[in-house]
Amino acid sequence: MIEAVEGLRFLEATLRASTAFMNSIPGGLYRGYNTKLPQGVFPDQIFCVFSYAAGGDIAGGGGVRIAVNGVFVAQCIGPGSDLDTLSTVAGLMDDLIQGAKGTTSTGTIYYLLRERDLVLDENINNRLVSHLGGYYRSLLQKSGS
Repeated sequence: MIEAVEGLRFLEATLRASTAFMNSIPGGLYRGYNTKLPQGVFPDQIFCVFSYAAGGDIAGGGGVRIAVNGVFVAQCIGPGSDLDTLSTVAGLMDDLIQGAKGTTSTGTIYYLLRERDLVLDENINNRLVSHLGGYYRSLLQKSGS
């Protein structure tokens, strides 16, 4: 499971490295949420959540895991009444993630590629809340594999 953790670290570092992106999400950046709001957070301001959705091992000879083919979810959430701004921020997030690759102290992320978009509206306390983002396919390998 170390590969998924390294992928989360890489994704968070990639997003946090962009001052423009971080300034565009005054509600903050949260790890560990898929399609729900963090406890106590209401989307009066735009914020971003990301998580590891699922993955499968890629095995080599003798059944030894050599990498993980995983999927991450990243989305911007905010007032549905301001879809233009939310769409711009989600586009900035996608620009940062799409095609990203790199290393962490214990692993390599060979790529992050969006395979599905995510567009979701929900009603919370009679207020429209919109989610815009995507599901990103990744190839992750633990160092030394």
